[in-house]
Amino acid sequence: MFILDVRSHFELLKSTLSIDEIVEYAKENGYTSVAIADEYSFHYALKLRNRCIDHDIKPIYGITIWISDGIDDFECQLYAKSNKGFRYLMYLTSRVNTEQLQVVPIEWLQKIADEIVIVARLATESCSEMLQQIDSDYIYIDQLSKTDAFEKIYVETCRYLDDADQNALKALAAMDEHMSYHDVVVKYPHTSLHHMHKIIQAHDVDHGQLINMTEKIEQLCKVDLSFDEKHLPSFKFHPYETSDEALNVLLKHYINKMPFWNEDYEQRLQYELEVIREMGFSDYFLIVHDIIAHCRKNHIYVGPGRGSSAGSLVCYTLGITQVDPLEHQLLFERFLNKERVTMPDIDIDFEDRYRQKVVNYIVERYGEQHVANIVTYTHLTLKGISREIARILKLSKQDVDMIVKWINKDEVNKVSDLLQKESFVQWMNEHELIHQWFTIAQSLEGIPKNTGTHAAGVVVTGEKIIKFTPLLIQNDALTTGWDMNEVEQAGLLKIDILGLKNLTMLHRIVDKVNQYDHSFKLNQMNMEDSKVYELIADAKTMGVFQLESDGMRAALKQVKPKQFSDVVAVIALFRPGPMEQITTFSERLHHASKVEYLHNDLKLILEETQGIIVYQEQIMQIANKIAAFNYAEADLLRRAMSKKNKTLLQSYQKTFVRQAVANGYDESLAIEIYHLIEKFANYGFNKSHSVAYSKIIYQLAYLKVHHPHAFYTEALNLATNDTNKTMILLQEAKSLGLKIYGPSVSYSTYYYSTVKDGIRMPLKVIKHVGPNVAKDIIKECQQGGTYRDLFDFTSRLKASKISRSVYESLIYAGAMDEFGVDRATLLRSLDHAMSIGSEVNENSYFNQVFTPKKDYIKGSNMDDATKLNKEIEVLGIYVSSHPVELYDDFRRERGIPLITEVEINTVSEFIVYVEQCKVITTKHNREMAFLELYDGVTTIDGVVFPDQYFNIKQYLDEQIMIIYGKKQERNGREQIVVQDIKSLPTSQ
Repeated sequence: MFILDVRSHFELLKSTLSIDEIVEYAKENGYTSVAIADEYSFHYALKLRNRCIDHDIKPIYGITIWISDGIDDFECQLYAKSNKGFRYLMYLTSRVNTEQLQVVPIEWLQKIADEIVIVARLATESCSEMLQQIDSDYIYIDQLSKTDAFEKIYVETCRYLDDADQNALKALAAMDEHMSYHDVVVKYPHTSLHHMHKIIQAHDVDHGQLINMTEKIEQLCKVDLSFDEKHLPSFKFHPYETSDEALNVLLKHYINKMPFWNEDYEQRLQYELEVIREMGFSDYFLIVHDIIAHCRKNHIYVGPGRGSSAGSLVCYTLGITQVDPLEHQLLFERFLNKERVTMPDIDIDFEDRYRQKVVNYIVERYGEQHVANIVTYTHLTLKGISREIARILKLSKQDVDMIVKWINKDEVNKVSDLLQKESFVQWMNEHELIHQWFTIAQSLEGIPKNTGTHAAGVVVTGEKIIKFTPLLIQNDALTTGWDMNEVEQAGLLKIDILGLKNLTMLHRIVDKVNQYDHSFKLNQMNMEDSKVYELIADAKTMGVFQLESDGMRAALKQVKPKQFSDVVAVIALFRPGPMEQITTFSERLHHASKVEYLHNDLKLILEETQGIIVYQEQIMQIANKIAAFNYAEADLLRRAMSKKNKTLLQSYQKTFVRQAVANGYDESLAIEIYHLIEKFANYGFNKSHSVAYSKIIYQLAYLKVHHPHAFYTEALNLATNDTNKTMILLQEAKSLGLKIYGPSVSYSTYYYSTVKDGIRMPLKVIKHVGPNVAKDIIKECQQGGTYRDLFDFTSRLKASKISRSVYESLIYAGAMDEFGVDRATLLRSLDHAMSIGSEVNENSYFNQVFTPKKDYIKGSNMDDATKLNKEIEVLGIYVSSHPVELYDDFRRERGIPLITEVEINTVSEFIVYVEQCKVITTKHNREMAFLELYDGVTTIDGVVFPDQYFNIKQYLDEQIMIIYGKKQERNGREQIVVQDIKSLPTSQ
């Protein structure tokens, strides 16, 4: 027995039922099958299959459609009788969704009638006549149909678990219709699983026979999905008989170009090729190589590698990756393992600006019916659902603010966590509307709201993709109806085409460098440059990929990497869990503590990481060395440890210890080593990935050291929307002697640009200006030459279409300083200039006959303080100067040093600008402050402890001050422990 016409929440915003809820309810109530029939949607299918297997329940796959003969239409459910029927339903939903149909022609069902069961809803005589056109013995109608032409069956549409969830369904309808909860009406039929269950249990006279008919459908539907077959496309763009042969020939071509090759490389290559051929993946490597070769031919930067594929010598030889796996002791089995039969997964980074070009090439190469993006889902999360429900319930702003306050608490991760807060529960119980908000939010949290597109994944098939996965259209592109994990389960080839901004930045920097150094090549740089490691060790890494966060820079200062392998290790260690080992790693690296090994045989494996297991590959190497596991077996051990399968691990431990003893190690030592690798298995990072990304890190750091002009220009372009990062980069650039030129109406481009002795800011960063106005200003300048003065500017820019606020922002930003007129004068003259510009643009005859008077309105100049305040207002940063620099003469007169001029553990006075001040309360209920200080050259942390804070807190409201404190180093970061603060004189 089972319930027909259950709708899952993948019929978006029309059901509250998750697949887990449906299957678990069926199991708990003794049902032998579960049937889902979402409208025009097969999103649910593989999730239903997998959950039903877990619970030993039979899945019945259905869809709801509307059938039409061109005159009438009606609703019905179609259920797959067989695997062929399942494919038909998947094909049908794909046709409807990709062709954006509202109804299905009756002729379509005539072709597939033998493989499906049809259940018509509310059928009339005209519907009956339409159905009789279909040659099938498996047509039924529901109990409310107004015809007796077919056998009847009892059906109701279930969209929620029990009657209490009706409110949640109504809330979904309100979201879907963009209406208030109180105004919306649920227009589609609905009931609860619990209601249907009670009817089935009652088995009353009216419905008993109709309910029994469901067993007939249950017996008819016999879908048994198996996904043993892989649907890899063939690479046909070669003249050879097989892809194995084509791959072999291609590798020989590349080996001849290799600067170094010996027997070790040849043996490793042949081993990898044997595994690739045995697993049937030669086509895959040819496909990926073809994509990357196309990119290199078209000057699109490709990353050096990503994920475990960097452990493959075949990938390295083909140029798919740029990391030598033998040099870095990377393991192929971490990538591809014939004892772990999974699809190969080569993730590739490309310049983000060209990602779509790469996808377009794949579509052109294999055909638009063979390539699709991958669907994702946007779910109703805690914060999203909280505001959404508050909106449809029309809660007051005060109530919404209170809810936001509650859900922003650290310990509140889901709606139900609010029940642990006594004051919230009391508030909820006192306000009926808040109680309603909570009940609905709890019911809807986590369900999918709409579909999206996976940022990277692309599926490629040999046959038309519609045969293998449901499809839909998103952003004018074919998209799978199954998510990333499901398309892999279905045996489809997924290629991750990732757009990486830092590769675009890298390419642009190299292009700038090549303008003055034609011999520079990225892949020929010295990888042992001491100046690069000094920069990384000093954590001057703003703008360098992966090394920009405060935490990472603190780790770099603590570890002080001296070579490439140290950088690789820091990247792997800087994650929750392994982060605890950073101090130990640093101390051992700099000989502050001794490295000890459980056995000397571990030294060769763990020496580069100071005796700490950092990488997953090290776990595999230890299993190989100590217990004679081959690397394929060692990879399975690693995976089992990460998944914490106790039964499996007990078996592995026995095998590990037994083989270690047979290999000559003491049993107690073998047990100790096993527990060591088990402890670190959860924390181990993929070394292949870390090495590949560290190469990008090194390249950018090298360019920052040796080509700062080009580096800072492109780093600033990448940081355009991040004011704090922009400030740091500009301060760094200025400290290196690069001049920072403010925006200019005549000389700025759309992006930060390199000029002879510095960097020019773009117009688009100015508040109120925006990209469109910036483009207009640049275009007019390119066509008509530089602007002569304010009056020329307003005349040529069609003043009537540009608001006064835009002109004011341009003046405040210094973008018109080139006219040689003070900013205050420009502002006073603005109305006059705008009126002239307006008249000129409206009447060309006026311009020819009369010469408008273009005199500036004189007056006092803008003072420095106002100038800087306005710059920070419209640019978010100071350009012409910095407030703290106004005190340079005073600082020199008083002999106050710059922060960089003071040694560690020295007490001194400093003149600083307080960029940030965060006050906290200690566990002893005393206040203290953390500061970010800038002295015109250097930014440094400051801390004011409770004893000092009480005496000097009143001065913290001032932005520029004299501080007295001790310069220290703590956890790899310099800071000033502030002991006293004094106000500066106001007459500077």
